[in-house]
Amino acid sequence: MLMPILKASGGQWPAPVPQAKIFAGWSEAPFVRKYDADTWALESTGFSLTDASPLAISPSNSLVAYVEGNLKVRNLANGALVYSWPISVGAASDIAFSPDGSMVALAGNSDLYLEVIELATGASISISSRPDSPRSVKFNASGTRLAVGGVGATKIQVYRVSDWATLWTSTTFGNCWGLTFSPDDARLYAARSANPAVRALNPDTGALLGTTYAPSFSAVGTSQARVRVNPAGTQMAVAMDNYPGLALFTINSPTSFTRVGAANIDTSTAGLIEYLADGSQIAVADLDSGLALYNTTTFARNVLNPSGILTGLACSPLVS
Repeated sequence: MLMPILKASGGQWPAPVPQAKIFAGWSEAPFVRKYDADTWALESTGFSLTDASPLAISPSNSLVAYVEGNLKVRNLANGALVYSWPISVGAASDIAFSPDGSMVALAGNSDLYLEVIELATGASISISSRPDSPRSVKFNASGTRLAVGGVGATKIQVYRVSDWATLWTSTTFGNCWGLTFSPDDARLYAARSANPAVRALNPDTGALLGTTYAPSFSAVGTSQARVRVNPAGTQMAVAMDNYPGLALFTINSPTSFTRVGAANIDTSTAGLIEYLADGSQIAVADLDSGLALYNTTTFARNVLNPSGILTGLACSPLVS
């Protein structure tokens, strides 16, 4: 077992970075880029990758995690290596920190690959039942639930984190490429490869609360849909590999959504989207413009990098 590499004084985690950052994983060298979320300036990461990987920023805004053979966790400010832990499979389709930053969950591309790593020890948490071919993984805000979406026989599986018991599974939902919890933990929004593209579910039971989809999204039988909710819980973003690509909805209630805008983007690969912490902009992986930021009110677009296919996207959980 590898020992953690602690770069901070006193063996503590690195100090939080006071500025909001955007990390983007690329399908080609240098494979990772770092931007200031306020100025959009390209910054030095302090490290490089040898292959594409999803990315995650810790809730403390002090660490960035990715997969490169091992699970690697680095100082967000300077790129210094903090942890390097072995994992079962050397590739991942999604990665997420727990709200307290003590665990990292990994969803991979192979069958039955869900792994949760305790950062302090590198221990892989024993989970008796794991979903097929997971594609998305997310903790709720309180850290009491972990949801996994996949494209195998089990489409969604939700765990109680205290004992890793399975609360419920769905085998009939449709291929689930992306999911996220509402900020108040009251709903699980899951995106699927069938109309309606997004469903609001009770996170503890899986009961259907409401559905929504953009009417111009069509032929979604093979779509790779992603969904995110803004920090205030008032707006939902949906990205799909069909025209127009990105749509925003006002969340009126669990069963009522109003579409407020759409952007014509090409998201025919990962369809990665992430809100910035203040909710004013959303970062989007667009094949036509690489990495772009869209104003969530006006839909004005700012292109951060004009080329390349994104494989990972992470935004700081704070406002500078």
